[in-house]
Amino acid sequence: MIRFALTLAAILLCGISIFCSVVLWYNEMPNSLAAVIFGIAACGVELCKFVFIPVASKRNGLSTVPLVLTGCLLLVFSVFSTVSFLEATASESISDARNHSYDYQSKLKTIQSIELEIQLNIQAKQKAVEFNFRKEARGYDETLANLRHQLAKYRQQLGQIKIVSQRGTLSIFDSVSDSFQLPPKETRLVVYTIIAILIDVCGILCLIVLTGVRETKKPAMEGDVTNVTKNATNETKKETKKCNEKPATKKPCNEAQILKREIARGKYGMQPTMKACITGTLRHKIVSRIFSELISEGVMWREGRKYHLKKANVVPLR
Repeated sequence: MIRFALTLAAILLCGISIFCSVVLWYNEMPNSLAAVIFGIAACGVELCKFVFIPVASKRNGLSTVPLVLTGCLLLVFSVFSTVSFLEATASESISDARNHSYDYQSKLKTIQSIELEIQLNIQAKQKAVEFNFRKEARGYDETLANLRHQLAKYRQQLGQIKIVSQRGTLSIFDSVSDSFQLPPKETRLVVYTIIAILIDVCGILCLIVLTGVRETKKPAMEGDVTNVTKNATNETKKETKKCNEKPATKKPCNEAQILKREIARGKYGMQPTMKACITGTLRHKIVSRIFSELISEGVMWREGRKYHLKKANVVPLR
């Protein structure tokens, strides 16, 4: 159940990150061919990010440095793309909702009416000046001054209209910005940055956990050492008895049991390797089975590509 939840979370988070980057860079291009090319490039870059960092977490040494540096650079690129996509989408939605609101349309019509009246008065003033009607011209100057004052007032009110969402309610970012006395746009950018970082980091962590589930197994508890040793010894006796009943397989089976006890005793060190144990008739398949049995019996455990022998679980060679 946990593995299924991690897989689903990884698919959703990685998919969201890839979608935001692809759509952003696709829409930024002026023509269809460039849009397709940059969309594919953005998808490839995102996939590299979700591969490099999990792979680097499984390796040791200097070989991980290029992967980590490249992965971090791609992470910054991905966060920037996600934030830009979210802000562009939000700005377009907010602007469209505001422009269609009743308050905005009402003030916009008033402004257009004042601008038309200003044009008419300018034309009338020009005619008065042509016919040398100075008194009438001064009257038009006063009228134009009042109209321009009203125009500036309504334009200021138009710019101060509260931004509303598509559903006609105040945006949550406006509420937050009003509460903390912050600009709405800066508030959105901060929140979007946090969201983008969480999307990418959580997606990468899900992939790291998923790639390490099958490789890592927990060793047995110290209190179970005696039981594990007894079970391993009993299992060895049973397998030896079965081998003695089959003369054709007696030699390889006995060698396998001897190797198993030698590994458990520590003859091949506290970090045994399969390569050191493959000799004669004991090929990779048999040695791999022996290592799997020792892991299942709690004698040793696997961490990444390395095997570790638990000292308390040493089985004496007889």
